Amino acid sequence: MKTKGKLALLFVASFVGLINTSVASASYFNTYKNNGTKTIHKIYSSKKKYILNKTLTMDTKYKLKIRNIYIYQVPKNRSNYKTWMKVTGMAYNNSKQGSFRFGAVNNIGLTNNSLAGLADTATPLYFSFSTSKSPKMLSTIVGKAANTNTSHYLGANHSENFELLFHSKSSVKKIGKANFFIGTFFNNTPSQGGIGEFRRGQIAINFK
Repeated sequence: MKTKGKLALLFVASFVGLINTSVASASYFNTYKNNGTKTIHKIYSSKKKYILNKTLTMDTKYKLKIRNIYIYQVPKNRSNYKTWMKVTGMAYNNSKQGSFRFGAVNNIGLTNNSLAGLADTATPLYFSFSTSKSPKMLSTIVGKAANTNTSHYLGANHSENFELLFHSKSSVKKIGKANFFIGTFFNNTPSQGGIGEFRRGQIAINFK
């Protein structure tokens, strides 16, 4: 079944000057199960923080504010993945009746797989839907017409914090210049069977 909608790729490019801080002492960061219903503490040995505070406008009524990106190095006895990345921010649905959610498009429709990541870099950091948290924006897609189900998106006049997790089995010490991308789907009139749109935002980052 094909998803009802049309594909519209929007590259919102923002060149970011970042503040980079490192932490040497061991501590932990949060990962999640079941989209935030369970929190798991993961020990890390070092952390770098990149402050962005950049807004991606997918449409005048649908926006994402990307706050920070964290890169964690994790001891091999603590995780199958040596390097983790966390992206934090807030999603805004300022419409009167529309729906808004994260999503990507594959050959059969809307999916949560590979909806965000780093482009234009050889760094193998992959989006981890199973450890990320955003109860509405990342809600499980049921069928291919998820845009018509009111329980599977962020509703009108609402906002939501999100924490997106990525990981690599390799130890990623230096990323350099890359483009962070993220996919979204919105529908201005879901209750009336309106046609939704896919939009992809992008931020150019120098991971010094």
